Amino acid sequence: MQRTKLKKIKGFSLLEMATVLIIIGLLLTGILKGQELIQNAKTKALIQDLNKIHESVIAYKQRTGDFPGDSGTTDGIIDSDPLFWQELNNEGYIPLASGSTSGPNHDFNGKWTVVTGSSNGFTNNTNQLCASGVSESIVEEIDRKLDDGDANEGVIRTGGATSSGDYNTGSETEITFCIRL
Repeated sequence: MQRTKLKKIKGFSLLEMATVLIIIGLLLTGILKGQELIQNAKTKALIQDLNKIHESVIAYKQRTGDFPGDSGTTDGIIDSDPLFWQELNNEGYIPLASGSTSGPNHDFNGKWTVVTGSSNGFTNNTNQLCASGVSESIVEEIDRKLDDGDANEGVIRTGGATSSGDYNTGSETEITFCIRL
């Protein structure tokens, strides 16, 4: 009887493969957790910006007796977005880039703007501070933290919410939200 020699096959053992999969899993978990931390930091920065701008408007009104951007009509209605930002900048409340006539950017790469009127579910002639380019899930989180969690009620509102006022939970669609000034 003749014996045949088996060739030794080279490759990874089951233990080595399991170790590699565990390491990959840990790396992915760390990356996802890091992204969550970045998202939370951006959300906090957006809320801080919102509060700073709102407080600046109050301080400006107390100092001058008028809203920034009211164009001297003293009717309490902000007439001009560029004038609003220029006046806050001139008084030292909100720093803008040299020569800029628009609101600053926020951490979600959108822009701060000011509108007046009946948009976003507010009544006529309501001064509104708006942030564009924010995902709906982040806006929902902000609305729950600072207001009532209803997109159509309270001081924080959106133009793109459903008629029921519910947010599309988990949606990454970029929307604009506004807060009454």
